[in-house]
Amino acid sequence: MVFHAIIFLLLFGAGVWVFLQSRKKAARIKAAGAWPSVPGKVTASEIQSHESTDSDGMRSTSYTLAVSYSYEFQGQARTGSRIYVGDNKVYSTLGGARKALAAYPVGAAVNVHIDPADSTNTALTVGGGTSISGAIILWVIAVISLFLNGHQ
Repeated sequence: MVFHAIIFLLLFGAGVWVFLQSRKKAARIKAAGAWPSVPGKVTASEIQSHESTDSDGMRSTSYTLAVSYSYEFQGQARTGSRIYVGDNKVYSTLGGARKALAAYPVGAAVNVHIDPADSTNTALTVGGGTSISGAIILWVIAVISLFLNGHQ
């Protein structure tokens, strides 16, 4: 019974940690919504693929966008490569990545959002939100494990 309680506490605690990280990321995204923006231009745009193998030897491929852009800030020419505030989005299909990349063709005009506290911290997209689904899943598994272990 003690083992089951420990498993429950570990899963529940992991859920709390994931929830707090999600809230922290949401606060960063919200703050970035107030960043000033300047015009920029996409200079490079491609999809990068990432291969991984799980413990069973199953291979999978995921995709991320690699976009570079140039802009001028405080009279200086600069470059950047971050699309999103926070983590890069990962796409499970090549089609999904291609659809997202279509917004950033080479030569396209973009708005570059600049962190006023650190002008090297830029992003093309500052909106959006975060999901707490990972925390909810961990909490549900924790409760189910507690319930199932209580009925053995």
